[in-house]
Amino acid sequence: MDEQLARPNMRGLKQQMGENLPWVIAKEMMSKLLSFASDQEQDELKSLQETAEMVQALIFDATTNGKTHLESVGIWLKKLNTVAYDADAVLEDFNYQTLRLKREEINPNMDKVRHQFRLKITSINNSLDEIYKQGTQIGLVRLQGVKDAPIEHTEIQLTHPFLYDSEVIGMEKDVLRTVHNLCFSENENHLSVMAIVGMGGLGKTTLARLVCNQETVVRYFDEIIWITVSDNFDVTRLLNEMVQALTGKNPLLSNVNEIVKNELGRRLERKRYLLVLDDVWNEDEDKWDCLRKALLGIGTSRGSKIMVTTRNERVALMMQSSFIHELSLLSVDKSCAMFERTAFAEGGAMGTPNMVDIGKGIVKKCKGLPLTIKALGGLMYSMKSETEWLSILCSHLWELETSRVLPALKMCYEHLSSPLKLCFAFCSIFPKDFDLEKSNLIQLWMALGLLRPPKNSDLSMEHIGNKYFNILFLYSMLQDAKKDEYGSITSCKMHDLFHDLAQHESDNYCSNLEASHLNGYSDVVHLSLIYSLREIPENSMKICSRLQTLILKCGLDGKLLASFKCLRVLVLENYSITELPDSIEMLKYLRYLDISKTSIFVLPNKMTKLYNLQTLKLRWVHDVPENFGHLINLRHFCFGSIVESQDCMLIGVGQLTNLQTLPFFTVNRDRGCHIQELGSLDNLSGDLTIFGLEHVKNYGEAKYANLSKKSHLRTLRFCWATPRLAMQFRNDESINNKVCNDEDVLEGFEPHSNLRGLTIENFAGGKFPSWMMVESQPSSLLSNLVKIRLCNCNGCERIPPLGHLRYLKVVKIIGMGNVKVIGAEFYGKHAAGGAGAAAVTMFPALRELTLKQMPSLEKWSEAVQQSNSMSVFPCLEKLKIRMCSSLKTVPSHFPLLRELIISGCNGFSKFPINLQVSIFDLSISGCPNLSCLPNNLEALVKLHLEDCNNLTNIPCLPSVSEVSISGCTKLIGLSTLTQVFPLRDRNFTLEIVVS
Repeated sequence: MDEQLARPNMRGLKQQMGENLPWVIAKEMMSKLLSFASDQEQDELKSLQETAEMVQALIFDATTNGKTHLESVGIWLKKLNTVAYDADAVLEDFNYQTLRLKREEINPNMDKVRHQFRLKITSINNSLDEIYKQGTQIGLVRLQGVKDAPIEHTEIQLTHPFLYDSEVIGMEKDVLRTVHNLCFSENENHLSVMAIVGMGGLGKTTLARLVCNQETVVRYFDEIIWITVSDNFDVTRLLNEMVQALTGKNPLLSNVNEIVKNELGRRLERKRYLLVLDDVWNEDEDKWDCLRKALLGIGTSRGSKIMVTTRNERVALMMQSSFIHELSLLSVDKSCAMFERTAFAEGGAMGTPNMVDIGKGIVKKCKGLPLTIKALGGLMYSMKSETEWLSILCSHLWELETSRVLPALKMCYEHLSSPLKLCFAFCSIFPKDFDLEKSNLIQLWMALGLLRPPKNSDLSMEHIGNKYFNILFLYSMLQDAKKDEYGSITSCKMHDLFHDLAQHESDNYCSNLEASHLNGYSDVVHLSLIYSLREIPENSMKICSRLQTLILKCGLDGKLLASFKCLRVLVLENYSITELPDSIEMLKYLRYLDISKTSIFVLPNKMTKLYNLQTLKLRWVHDVPENFGHLINLRHFCFGSIVESQDCMLIGVGQLTNLQTLPFFTVNRDRGCHIQELGSLDNLSGDLTIFGLEHVKNYGEAKYANLSKKSHLRTLRFCWATPRLAMQFRNDESINNKVCNDEDVLEGFEPHSNLRGLTIENFAGGKFPSWMMVESQPSSLLSNLVKIRLCNCNGCERIPPLGHLRYLKVVKIIGMGNVKVIGAEFYGKHAAGGAGAAAVTMFPALRELTLKQMPSLEKWSEAVQQSNSMSVFPCLEKLKIRMCSSLKTVPSHFPLLRELIISGCNGFSKFPINLQVSIFDLSISGCPNLSCLPNNLEALVKLHLEDCNNLTNIPCLPSVSEVSISGCTKLIGLSTLTQVFPLRDRNFTLEIVVS
């Protein structure tokens, strides 16, 4: 393996390309200065605008005419950026003082503020004028009419081709071969290793991810555990991360035996698991032996496997891999197919014969490397003319000899706009393979002033951030998207090679290091520190004056924190931190504060002077400060858990009219928290839970929340007190009236039609509101609904019509004790086909349906036949029926059902559903009258039977691999298991308990 190829020489590239980011910073600083000056009327600012324009013209001369490598120009640039940072601080201070005088109850003396501002602006103007003169003296000239004009990117929707299709091209056989070796190999040694080997950018991680998503693999292994290893092959860390992958929490234990016995052993006992170790570099055999011994001590079932991805074949051999799958470069045909799938996708370039020929020339230069092909496919998607395509084909960047990967990646970077280059470079502050949460990344970019909408535009900063994210994803600079249940991207990662490029471009601009290593990083602007601030060398303290980002993974020194006066972003990640110091008020430019990984639950009143704050993140909060409403620029108020926070009264939140993220709001009239607070928050987006609805009097009060105008809300959750708690207050007349008015209140909470998720809990009314009962698609306010959950709505006798909702994927109905029949109205009218259509589909997109705790339910009717081509539940894969003790009749036809769970249903004497051969997971428990199972279970993989006392026999199950039977006292034929479960040359789990 060629190490120069595996880890490219970024320093060599730097020498060839010159320093790039400092010029980008200079451009952005001048643009910000010009934008501010053009909005003001003062003469000093008009003069500043003229000087800044002249300096900007010199910058364009240096960057467009190849003068950036000159030593004199480099010195000039440093002087310019020093003045630019000073100017930025002056503008920030003026903005802060303006906000302060508006919010604080003091005598507003704006004349004094403006006078001091004019003096500072005059000084900045003089400094810029001197910078301009020095620039002309070293040979820089004003370029007239030159603009920084990156490619104009249209709106990009990251749909199927960008997310998945191009990754599969060329890997079909690799996936099949790897799956076969994992699941059907004759080598059944416990913890056998298979390795995927190949150079950087070939798609090793992509292949491993595709394999893990294959249905065969998902069925075969009980658990799939993914760990990114990279350079740090620390056995304790890897075992802790295995626990985190299984539970969501890292125990941070230091004793290997404790992790193995108490954590992993308990969770993986008798389970077959697949451990994926991604991006392994370790060649130390002792470390590998230590990990292997620890894993063997877990005591899992036979057949657990380890899949490794590595660039180095020596690693695979050292780990004694039983199978090594070496990825090869793509063929020309597959390379062109991958490129064209993205470049000529809808909205991209036109696939004319000339463009196809140019594209083939570009693909040829990629030499079969998937990462470069995908990246350039995305770049060419954004270019529409032959001239632009030819400029890429003939680019001088192809002549770089440091690595076959770098030219294509560098081209993608060079075609980013200046602010987007800064956004990309900022990502290097995070370690390799870090999960980048999309919303968090956009909020960070916003805090740093990188998301400036065009003048006279209605676009929000978040909209610009989303656009930037999509561009980086399109160019494969960000990849490995994770999506939520609504199809939205929640997080992604940056490929190692792009991370190397981001580190190279950022140089000293962003750093992730220990405090004691700060020497030589005097230009750092964004810093992630591992150890204490107290360990910063004294000669490095000057960085405090211009540092804009500080991610602190150690203890907090309040006095030293006050030195970082220019901070825009502060992230504290240490659970020993229990309070914010009073010095927090000194960080007056702060826009982003994340204390979600600390033990801070009370916010001090001092922080309400952070008038620029846009994003505030906590684990949970017990109380907000008295002047919380002063944070008028707050846009995102985020919590790790709303369960612990729901008793917090967000008094004054109605003043925060810029607020977009508000996970919950609790109504409590006695404590001064009224539903009217939500009325002025027109920009709310994402997910909102409203607790304490028993305190809302009537329809009129509910309408004050103005939910129907909140078009950006994605989900709504309405929560009354639990029925048990409500009953305690029945003697209270106000509470009794409240219960009677639940219907009235919910009617007033009519949402916007953009809503995608709806939850209603503990609703005491007898019927649902009119906006839920519309039976046809065009007029339904729930037309975009994807998920609905109705919980403990025990007063209602009728389930709302849902079958006509074309996007609905998940329905959960829990605790509706008064419903006796689910009738034809449940299916809606004219579903997806529309009125008079030849084909009608009921529940066209539904994937999961749950009916639970419905003791009065006796009948679930079939849909009324409306046409010969009517289809019902065509996509339903998971059906759960639990604790419906009176239910005797259910629909019989679910054509794609994969998983069926029936529990606590006494009314079933024969199997109620006509199962299809697609079923692979069947669980039946607490059905004492059920006497038999259906015969067509050829594809069944998992079977669970419990407390079915009348069940007498089981049909032959040729594909089953996991069986659990207990409490089925009349079941016969268990002595001849080979007839029921034919022997196979693979692992089989059988657990039978007959009581």
